[in-house]
Amino acid sequence: MNSEKTGKFISELRKEKDLTQLQLAELLHVSDKAVSRWETGKGFPDIGSLESIADVLGVSVAELLRGERLKESLSKDDAQSYAADLLSLLKRAVNQKRMQAMIAGFLLGAIVLTVLIVHLNAPIYVKEAQNALKLENLSDGKIVAVMKEDIAGYEISDFIEPDENRTCRTISCYRTLLHSFLGKKAETIVVLGESDGLDLIYYYPGENGDQLLYAKNGSPDFGIETLPRLIYNYWIVLGAAATLIGFTLHYVLKKKYYAETLLKTALVPLSFTLSTILALIGRSDQVYNAVYYLSGILLLSVLIYGMLRYVLHFIRQKA
Repeated sequence: MNSEKTGKFISELRKEKDLTQLQLAELLHVSDKAVSRWETGKGFPDIGSLESIADVLGVSVAELLRGERLKESLSKDDAQSYAADLLSLLKRAVNQKRMQAMIAGFLLGAIVLTVLIVHLNAPIYVKEAQNALKLENLSDGKIVAVMKEDIAGYEISDFIEPDENRTCRTISCYRTLLHSFLGKKAETIVVLGESDGLDLIYYYPGENGDQLLYAKNGSPDFGIETLPRLIYNYWIVLGAAATLIGFTLHYVLKKKYYAETLLKTALVPLSFTLSTILALIGRSDQVYNAVYYLSGILLLSVLIYGMLRYVLHFIRQKA
């Protein structure tokens, strides 16, 4: 079996039928680049597409494999050579399926592992300060936050109130499922700053806005609202809409050579939508950590896209 000889034979048959590479590609539902690779000997058709190519070009699969028209009666040597070519092609197909099964298993395992990591380690922010910490003023002028024993971690951020030039500090506390499974940890004391150098301390997130924990000169004459929760529902809606548009275009233009590209493109928003649902399932009423969840969603999207490509290829082979 010679890929260059077969490619040249395909090119000759195509020209005999007065077809361009693009026209032949549309008849076979492949890209014109695939036809070009066959004809130049840089690639060889899949075993599942040999019969379709032979039917369109008006030859037998045996002739396609040999790269030439065969006599009505094959000699013993020709028959053995044809059998060897067919056996070689079958071995290649078996090895390809084995590799595809290994890739599919790896992708599926990676998806499951990623989902577990996201859910077990994802920060679940405590919504009210009284459930997370207690603020204390020490005799040396330090302000400390004493964490509740079931708090897994905390985050601190600073900002300057522009009009009054007051220093404000925000603290947030969170738990994780993994921390809950492993058991509670001891109380943690966090120094938030010196009372002389700190004007305001807020706790994020609260149900109705960031909660004021400390004000050096009494209650401030301004307030801040809690940062908006990340609304992933919009991502899901937009992703579903983009997926529907992509699949619709693929169906309408399925006879065009670029229909395959449209289908592969439509798998991108579908992967992102599915990964968003998997990463956020069961957390609709919680405040999300943007960086953590988005990184998990992007990783899941890559893995799910690979899985969908494999499933699509598998369905086509079966069809």
